[in-house]
Amino acid sequence: MYLLLELSLSTYNNLYFIQIHPFSSSSSETTPNQHSFAVNYFINSCGFPLEKALSASNYVELETPNKPDSVLAFLENHGFTKTQISNLVRKYPPVILCDPEKTLLPKFQFFKSKEETISAIKRNGELLLVDLQACALPNVEILREANVPDAKILLMLKFMPRAFNSTSDRFRKIVNEVKKMGFNPSKLNFVLAVHAFKSMSKSTWGKKVEVYRKWGLSEDDILVSFGKYPWCMIASEHKIMRVMDFLVNKMGWESSLVARSP
Repeated sequence: MYLLLELSLSTYNNLYFIQIHPFSSSSSETTPNQHSFAVNYFINSCGFPLEKALSASNYVELETPNKPDSVLAFLENHGFTKTQISNLVRKYPPVILCDPEKTLLPKFQFFKSKEETISAIKRNGELLLVDLQACALPNVEILREANVPDAKILLMLKFMPRAFNSTSDRFRKIVNEVKKMGFNPSKLNFVLAVHAFKSMSKSTWGKKVEVYRKWGLSEDDILVSFGKYPWCMIASEHKIMRVMDFLVNKMGWESSLVARSP
């Protein structure tokens, strides 16, 4: 069960990032030496095909190889293969502009072992872009104060690092709200609920509530469903509508059954 949860979280993170940061391919008739320094760097140093290099260059500004070279050397010295580095930079181009000593090293030191660090970053390279001192560490302490076990915090860091990029004041309010809703801090659902509230605005939450209400669910039903499985509110409005349509109209289930087993 725990392994399945980890796989689900990993799959979600990959899809979530693709939706938010669509590094889409584009075609070009020109040759690499006619492109910017960034495009040529991604091709020659990171092994990108031209289309991916063009796309990634829209998200970073490179004029010299000094900083990106130091990032590539740092990752290689910390156990990453050239293929792993290429995949990491392809998914998260801004990583190439990080300061190895000030930005990357603290993240590697935060985890208990090099193997664990590599595993976590391979699952979600966005860990390297989290502001450790200003956001992650203070918010980790807020979770500990709420009696969330370190194992659940680590799981959240690995698969939902975006949740930690928040001011401590806002993060504390979210944690307190989740506690008021009756979530058990020792359970995985607690950090999933925190992630859910952090990932959307009140207006987005309201829109998703309205989608469920169209299928006959009351607000109490929705809150009960959220308490059992917070992922039901993390899904997009479009997905909620499609799944409810399938279960109710195609399968013939009562919407109340979905509420009881979200």
